[in-house]
Amino acid sequence: MGRVFGELVSVWEARRRALGSVSLVFPGVEEAGLVDAVGRVSAATYRARVDSPPMDRSAVDGYAVRSADTLGASSTNPVVLRLVGRVEAGEEPRCVVEPGTCCEIYTGAEMPRGADAVVMYEDTGRRDGFVEIYRPVPRYGNVSRRGEDYSAGDIILGEKTVVRPWHAAALASQGYASIRVYRRLMAGVIVTGSELVEPGEPGGGIYNSTGYMVLGLLRETGVAEPRYHGIVGDDAEKLARVIEKSLREDDFAITTGGTSLGGRDVVPDAIDMLGGRWVFRGVALRPGKPTSLAIIGDKPVFILSGYPVAAWTGFKAVVEPVLHGLLGVEPMPEPSIEAVLTRRLPNPVGYTSYVRVRVEPCGGMICATPFSVKGSGLLSSLTSTNGYIVVPEGVEGYEKGEAVRVYLTNPAPGIRGE
Repeated sequence: MGRVFGELVSVWEARRRALGSVSLVFPGVEEAGLVDAVGRVSAATYRARVDSPPMDRSAVDGYAVRSADTLGASSTNPVVLRLVGRVEAGEEPRCVVEPGTCCEIYTGAEMPRGADAVVMYEDTGRRDGFVEIYRPVPRYGNVSRRGEDYSAGDIILGEKTVVRPWHAAALASQGYASIRVYRRLMAGVIVTGSELVEPGEPGGGIYNSTGYMVLGLLRETGVAEPRYHGIVGDDAEKLARVIEKSLREDDFAITTGGTSLGGRDVVPDAIDMLGGRWVFRGVALRPGKPTSLAIIGDKPVFILSGYPVAAWTGFKAVVEPVLHGLLGVEPMPEPSIEAVLTRRLPNPVGYTSYVRVRVEPCGGMICATPFSVKGSGLLSSLTSTNGYIVVPEGVEGYEKGEAVRVYLTNPAPGIRGE
C-alpha cells in the first residue's frame, strides 16, 4: 500500500521521474493587457519595433558641448564656452554647437547638432552668457545613444517566459498595449486534517495556514490558477471523492497533510482507492520528506506535508521546477547573493536541505545567520528570514566563515541580489 515509505529518492531523481511520467500542456492562448499579463506566461516572442532611444539624448541636466573643447578643464583653469541656446525634452533642437560654444540641455532632450557630450550642471558655472567648464567630459559622456536600450528587432520578451513588471514597461515603451499569454492550468488544492479550521471560523482547532501557502505559491508560478477544494477530515473515502472531483475539474491536484506514517494519514489510502500509481513516495529533503507524486488516470497529484514550511520546501524543490519543466517555461532566476556563514551548518549525508537564513551587512561583509533547519511548522522561519541556502545531498555541511550562495526571498536594507 502507499502508506509505507519506500526508499527516499533524491530531489533530482524526483524531478527526473516526474518529468518522465507526467504530461501537462497549457489549455490555450488569450490576449491580455500589459497589467493583466504580469505574472502570466508569454505565448509569443516580442521584439523592439524601433530603436530606443530613437535618437542620441542627454542623460543629465547640463550643457551640450564638443568633448574636445573640454580637454584640460579644471576648477582652477576652467574652459569658457559661449551659451548659444537651450533644448528641452520633446522639442527639436534649434541651436548648433560649434567650437567654443555650448547649449543648455535637459534630461531626455535630443542632442543638438555638433555636440557629442554633456557636462553636468554641478561641474559648471555660468555668468553673462558664458559657461565655465570645471571638468573634462569624454566623447558621448552623459549621453544615451540611439538604440542603447533596444535596437529595432531586439527581443524584449521571449516565448514561455513569466512576464514581470519590467517586461510590461519595456513593451509599453515600444507601443505594445497587449500581448498573447497562455491560459493558466487549473490546480486543485485539497487540505487534509480533522483538527484544522478555516481562518475566521469560530471555535477551537488549528487554523489552516498550509493551504494558503500552497495557493499563493501556485499563483506565483505564473502557470496555474489555484482552485481551493477546502479542508477534508481524516476520512480516506471522503478524501478520495474530493480528489476524484478535483481531477475531473482541474488539470492537476495538490494535497497537503496526511502524508507520513501516522494512524490518521489518509492520503496514501485515498490514492490507492483511486488506483493511483506512485511515481515516488518520499524525497530525501529537509524539511519536506513526505513530498510525493502519484498519477491517477493521466493526471498528477502532488502530495505535500501538512506543515507550512515543509510544504514550501517541497513546492520549491520539486513542484515548481517540475511544472516549469513540463510546460517549457523559462522562470525568472531568483536574486541571490554570496554571504558568509555566522555559524556552522551541518547537513545529514544523503539529504538536500533548504535552510532559511537572515542575511544582513556585518563588518564590511554580508553575513548569513541560519534559522534552525527543523521547525517545519514555524512560519516565523520564513517571515523572520530573508533568504535560504540549498545544501546539496552530497555536502555534509558548511563551516562558520565559509562563503555560501543565498537565494533572497524578502527585501532587506543594504542587501541587493545579483
